[in-house]
Amino acid sequence: KLVIRTCLEVSKGCVYPDFVHYKNKAMKTKKLLILIILSSLTLLMSCDSDDNDLTNIENYLIGGIWKWESSETFYYYDNEFDRSEISLNDTDSNKLSFKKDYVVIYESPLLITELNGNWELSEDESYLFTDLSYTSGSTSGYGTIYFFPQCKIIEINKNNMLLESMHDTYTYWSSETGNIKVTSFERSRYIKE
Repeated sequence: KLVIRTCLEVSKGCVYPDFVHYKNKAMKTKKLLILIILSSLTLLMSCDSDDNDLTNIENYLIGGIWKWESSETFYYYDNEFDRSEISLNDTDSNKLSFKKDYVVIYESPLLITELNGNWELSEDESYLFTDLSYTSGSTSGYGTIYFFPQCKIIEINKNNMLLESMHDTYTYWSSETGNIKVTSFERSRYIKE
């Protein structure tokens, strides 16, 4: 703290003690004000919404309910396309809800209670993994669950999602053709409500 109690010689220019004291105090106040402003800006930037920590795909997934709209199952026999079958959802059923805490909920009229599990994305965000599982009394024992534990994300935006199941391959035998390698997979479209 600089306080000058006496005045210097007039020929050298007199510095009045009150001016020096005021000048030093004003400089300290300015520095303190600048420090407070910079600290506040830094704090605001670091405490911005947690949604900024999420990737675009995570932001698309959370914050709404995804309703299953349709599925198309593709069949290949010995690596040659054979046919596809389309299933449409004309009811208000088969819904997915992704939560920010990486919980996923699946609802269907075919289930007595909803299925709960966790979800995560692959590192490159091209695959979606879930561990939805049945609990005691959670199923009525019939119907198809229109969601898979591992799906390839074909397309996603804030309103639409197209997922592809992993390819299922098995061998089919017939007396006419012998062994045939059958591969199938499903593409399911969901829309956000």
